[in-house]
Amino acid sequence: MSPLISSPTFLFHRSTTLSNDVEMLQSDVMRFFAILCLCLMAIFALVKALPMSPPADRPTIVEPPNLKAEVASLQKEIAVLKDKLAKTQSQLTAATAAVEKSAAQAAGAAAIEFDASVRRVAAVLGVTVKESKALGIELEELGKQFGG
Repeated sequence: MSPLISSPTFLFHRSTTLSNDVEMLQSDVMRFFAILCLCLMAIFALVKALPMSPPADRPTIVEPPNLKAEVASLQKEIAVLKDKLAKTQSQLTAATAAVEKSAAQAAGAAAIEFDASVRRVAAVLGVTVKESKALGIELEELGKQFGG
């Protein structure tokens, strides 16, 4: 059976509402295609109005003329900065050693001064140095407890 020739069973069920539905569907399809064509015409008009080449006022990236020379100069600058860093680190090491040495000397001088003051206090009080050191330790502990 060919799709163009309708079967006799469908001929009996044909009604006027079916033909109205088909006409409405056809008009809807035609409206859809009309809207689609209008949109496409607008898009094509916009595309046609676009310039083919980039605008002349657009900035361009300028590459340096000699990249190898720039790389060489940057490597020299890096070498100079590395030397400067090495000198600074050696100066820092020397300064740290000097500070530690002076701190040790100051601690030694403070210990000598403390011993001398303990001996003077012991001589004034008439007690032995051992007893005065024990008394000094007790005073330090009391100072820590009450003085903070």
